[in-house]
Amino acid sequence: MTAQGRTTAAVGSSMLPWRVVLLVLALHAGASRGQGDDANSVRSRMMRPFRNVDSAPNATTTNATTTTTTRATSSVQVPVTTEVPLTDESTPACQPPQFACGGSSGTCLQSSQRCDGFSDCPDGSDEHNCNVCDESRMFRCLNGQCITKFWRCDNDVDCFDHSDEQGCPATEESACPTGFFECTSGECVPRSWVCDGESDCTDHTDETKCSSTPVTCQPHQFRCRTGTCIAAAFRCDGELDCPSGEDEAHCSDIKCSESQDHYQCKSGECISIQAVCDQHEDCRDGSDEEGLCSETCKVTDCVHLCKMTPQGPHCMCKEGYARNTSNGCIDVNECAANFSVCDHFCQNMDGGFNCSCAEDYMLQADGKSCKTTVRGDALLFMAQGKDIRMLDLGLTLYSQIYSGFSQSIAIAYDPVDDMVYWSTDQGVFRISRSGGTMPSIVVNEGVGMVEGLAVDWLGRNLYMTDSMLKQIMVCSLSGTSCHVLLSDLTHPRGIQLDLENRYVYWTDVNQSTLERAGLDGLRRTVLISDGVRWPNGLWIDAPARRIYIADAHTNEVFHVNYNGTDRKYLAEAAVDHPFAIAVWQERLYWSDWEHDHIRSCLKRTGKQTKLLVKGTHNNFFGLALYHPAMMPLCSHLCLLSPASRYTCVCPAEMELASDKHTCIDLPRRTYPFIAPSSCPPASTATAPSPLGRPGSPSSALEVLPTTPFRTL
Repeated sequence: MTAQGRTTAAVGSSMLPWRVVLLVLALHAGASRGQGDDANSVRSRMMRPFRNVDSAPNATTTNATTTTTTRATSSVQVPVTTEVPLTDESTPACQPPQFACGGSSGTCLQSSQRCDGFSDCPDGSDEHNCNVCDESRMFRCLNGQCITKFWRCDNDVDCFDHSDEQGCPATEESACPTGFFECTSGECVPRSWVCDGESDCTDHTDETKCSSTPVTCQPHQFRCRTGTCIAAAFRCDGELDCPSGEDEAHCSDIKCSESQDHYQCKSGECISIQAVCDQHEDCRDGSDEEGLCSETCKVTDCVHLCKMTPQGPHCMCKEGYARNTSNGCIDVNECAANFSVCDHFCQNMDGGFNCSCAEDYMLQADGKSCKTTVRGDALLFMAQGKDIRMLDLGLTLYSQIYSGFSQSIAIAYDPVDDMVYWSTDQGVFRISRSGGTMPSIVVNEGVGMVEGLAVDWLGRNLYMTDSMLKQIMVCSLSGTSCHVLLSDLTHPRGIQLDLENRYVYWTDVNQSTLERAGLDGLRRTVLISDGVRWPNGLWIDAPARRIYIADAHTNEVFHVNYNGTDRKYLAEAAVDHPFAIAVWQERLYWSDWEHDHIRSCLKRTGKQTKLLVKGTHNNFFGLALYHPAMMPLCSHLCLLSPASRYTCVCPAEMELASDKHTCIDLPRRTYPFIAPSSCPPASTATAPSPLGRPGSPSSALEVLPTTPFRTL
């Protein structure tokens, strides 16, 4: 079906859910504008249905009407539908903090689209009177755009007219890639980390030449005295996140009890129980050193520990235990908590727990984190605006693989052929990771809007979710053969493959579900149907045997086991409108289509958030991640196995190395050869060949044994 046919079918169908219609129209309206379209317009249209879903029109609603305008293109006219509430006046009734466009269009924009350098209103009124910048901390581009002054002359284009990099003094060429800051120590850190209140260079040079202008944190953040912004959830959580620890000061609003190893001062503070009765006043009113601090503990009264307090001796439990009676202590099962304490596997012990790691991973010194022993680079592929880009997570390379003509959405990677696959509203394409060639079409007929891609690198197939046709389809990697695997869906989006157990997992943002089926489409099962609203992102952390889900409505990330149970949250993750997620080792990565960023945090706690890539209105959508440990390839021959996914085998004269994937040469074995006394000296003797042919002049024979195939 052609693009025009697909659009007409989507608009003409009255059975499509309203969110699907708006999403389809948004993407087609953006892509049909060709090279003249800007990513911000596509982004804004794609985001609106999800931001305003709670105010969506109901089939029985009578207080709203629908107006339709038509944008003409060179090939097709695409209706753009906008909801306009009925009022007594002609002007739109936009809700704060929305911006009302001028004229009679009735268009309401998000406040973030005001003065962003792109015209979203039909009359362009969202970009009027936008030339005022706070020059104490901002730089005004020639086109009126305002950017932080630290991005001026940083060898990274931030103004849409490139004026921030014009007229800059000549400087020595940096050894760091574009977009990175070179520390005096020679390290390269993302330029977005410069002057953020947190030292990332070992010599602190990323924080030494910064303005004294106070940093303004977002409403959902807490500002440390150093200017660092941390998630508000980190405030009074019992852990020091600010460099000076002020996030844990004056926490009188939290529940304070001795069972949590805290003590409530009369003046309101909550201090450590260990600071009580230590002959040093920690409470503002000194109440931690008053009362019965002089009364000593009696050993016979407590099971574990006894602590002197202003109220008299108090029984306490050792770490890993909790109080169950006035004096008793019971073991705490840390592994059963609603958050993870281990990267991979957790075993509860009496008074504690033990973490362990999957094969090819090693437990780190903290006793919780797992690092792979497999060498190789971790590569993060991203769909950024009309570009396909790649980031080496070792922060040594950030490169563009391809720049196209329409918004890229989903992305996947095949390590066998080193090919990158991605989707637009025009179909699915692929290109070599090294670039240098034009992309080839995988499929552009019989598909609507592909929002999720996953490569079966063993079976050599490509799985895709199609939100317009409400189905999951599987094609050969070349696209020559395709099959509808599952139909009668509503809005499938995220998709991941469990090749070890032969399952495909997917999310449905309309049904708010996580589902699973065999790779052949059989044995379909709903795993999660409650506790989630917009399950955008989906990722399988195979070593830990966990499935991660990002909810764009609640801005939460949680993970479950392969059966959809044992849900654990990243309670302190500052995630904002995630579209796609990926997990590698101890960190979670996500694309933020609200602020055009790629960020990461610890996958266990959600802490240590880092900004990896800062977009400039080239909105991020799909993510794909690869490391050799995730998809280990055989160096020579790969055979599918009924007992496991596959078996690597080697040719004769080679054997399988300890990594079970690489074939290495067998060691050469030598045998002594003793010449008869009547023979000439060994230096001139010719040893008889085992094959009856003249050998080499040597005192030893080299025997190269033949070896059959060796399997795991």
